[in-house]
Amino acid sequence: GFPEAVVEVKGTHNPKFNVGALRQLAGWMDEANARENIVVKGIFLGNAARNDEPRTRGKLFEKNNEEYAVIKDVVILRAMDLFCLTILKRVGLLDVAALWKEIYACKGSFDAAKYWAALPQEFQFPKAAAIQQTSTEKQA
Repeated sequence: GFPEAVVEVKGTHNPKFNVGALRQLAGWMDEANARENIVVKGIFLGNAARNDEPRTRGKLFEKNNEEYAVIKDVVILRAMDLFCLTILKRVGLLDVAALWKEIYACKGSFDAAKYWAALPQEFQFPKAAAIQQTSTEKQA
């Protein structure tokens, strides 16, 4: 297996998290280091801009905060990327062992682009025109 990990799960309506969210995770990691005398991986799972369409959301942190995550050996996962990974697992298209290797090797933002590309069409986010049309229909 893999070394132990500490996971922080957070959501916000703001477009990005502040560094305090990462510091809180780093604190939990330090506590595990001190209590158990082990090194742990930090996993931050975030849902920023939760009131916005998922396809319009960007990274969870500013660049300098991402650099802090790299220093602290924290991988940053977006909640919508977890959705993608879950669907791939459910439809039998995810190599779980390879995914965990990739997560444990990652420091900073996890790049899920190849997983989104593998997602079957029926689970892809709608294109901008389709979302715009749906919004217009609701207003009518």
